[in-house]
Amino acid sequence: PASVNTTPGNRTTWNGSPGVFGNASDSLSGVAKVEVSIKSLTDVSTANKWWMGSAFSAVTEQWLTASGTTLWNFDDSSVAYVNGKQYLLRWRATDAAGNIENPGAGSTFTFDSTLPPAPTALTATAVGEARIDLSWTVSAGAVSYLVYYGPTGPPYGGTGAVQGASGITVA
Repeated sequence: PASVNTTPGNRTTWNGSPGVFGNASDSLSGVAKVEVSIKSLTDVSTANKWWMGSAFSAVTEQWLTASGTTLWNFDDSSVAYVNGKQYLLRWRATDAAGNIENPGAGSTFTFDSTLPPAPTALTATAVGEARIDLSWTVSAGAVSYLVYYGPTGPPYGGTGAVQGASGITVA
């Protein structure tokens, strides 16, 4: 099996209450599950500890099951991220035959608790079959927005848009 993390991707700073999204594939037996692990790297009280589902306390890597398989997401809203501290996110897929993907190096990011300013005057206009145009006014201080789409709810792994696969960075 093979998996990829689409969010946070390779962003070095991650803010607000992030979610972990990705996709996985296996051309033989199919994807049975995807797991993620989160390690605290720089917080003095939790440095080099892995998230157990309720706290950073494990000294060995802990794998937590994500929702979904080929399109997957992990709800990390309960993770005790600390502003300005660095974390490591890793992921791996397991196929129906029991083969476990060798996880890569993962994604390292610094958590920023400051939410970006929300856009104003958001409108959605139906343009044609399976097409909706979104427009909004950028709030002061916003650099870009990340827009997710998909045929159903999370993990919003849409593909095929002219602008690219979900999530699309909009400056």
